[in-house]
Amino acid sequence: MADRHLSEVPTLLQESGTGFFSFTLDHDDYYDVMRGALRYGREAGMPTTLFSSSMPEAVLISMMAQLEEPIDHAEMIDCMSDLVMSPKSGDARHVESPRLLEMALLEIRRSLRAAEGPSLIIVDSVNSLLIHNSKPRTMAFLEALYSHVARGGHTLALLHMREAGEEIGIPNLRLISDRVLVLE
Repeated sequence: MADRHLSEVPTLLQESGTGFFSFTLDHDDYYDVMRGALRYGREAGMPTTLFSSSMPEAVLISMMAQLEEPIDHAEMIDCMSDLVMSPKSGDARHVESPRLLEMALLEIRRSLRAAEGPSLIIVDSVNSLLIHNSKPRTMAFLEALYSHVARGGHTLALLHMREAGEEIGIPNLRLISDRVLVLE
């Protein structure tokens, strides 16, 4: 891992303030961007919710441990453990499948209500959401999520690989994002 964007992501989020931010990235940059967003939440002292629709919590926890990135400050909402029959730690909230976007939205809203003050929500993969849901359904979920984020003065970091940006359409992401950050 090259740590290419590890320091850039917290800086971008800090400079941008609250809102909905879409990070367009290459596959090789996924963990750097994820770590950077988690680091921003920890350093800013923001309640952080990590919504994982791409990998089970056990894999994500293990990977972050290997990268020496603490994630104990983040609440996890895991949509993959049940789907792939992965062990659960019991600390994360679980949604049975990434197809159950209404349940995922309810869990995210619960996290936002529990937070005192602004919080950070990290959605780890639009790509995975698009694999399990149609484009209109995914966009409706993101629009609903945006409305909750905007109302509460929260920050949302949405990660998507370049292919998802092309599939959803960057103009569509620009409609719901306060800022689309293309990481080179």
